[in-house]
Amino acid sequence: MAERVGLSPSACLERTRRLERGGVIVGYRAVLDHAAMGAPFEVWGEVRLAEHSPVAVARFSDLLHRTPAIVSAYRVAGRQDFLLHVLASSMSIWDGLVQGASDAGIGIAAAKASVVVECVKSAPIPFTSPSSPRFVENAK
Repeated sequence: MAERVGLSPSACLERTRRLERGGVIVGYRAVLDHAAMGAPFEVWGEVRLAEHSPVAVARFSDLLHRTPAIVSAYRVAGRQDFLLHVLASSMSIWDGLVQGASDAGIGIAAAKASVVVECVKSAPIPFTSPSSPRFVENAK
């Protein structure tokens, strides 16, 4: 990394540690092949709750935390309440999530699943120097 950004290894390490202490770097990850790990189905799900009380949202959020196949979940504004990223061994996992919400007394007004056919782009957030903009504009 030091060579790539044009710094000495010690200066690069110090800057990396400063970014960690400052909360800019919050962790590191390995990118795994989910199909090779037995989860060939990648699904993006949208859920709209029937009720939007803090209790209903908390109960649904708790269900999401207890469901290992849900690798990330976002509460969003718009037509849907939640956007879910699911990695599973079969589509029955999605059906089980919806049924589990119903069994737990959580009303779901609408649930939609989109199965990923192909990942067209997956990239880390681009690093920019402090003096340049945080995100690069789209190419024209």
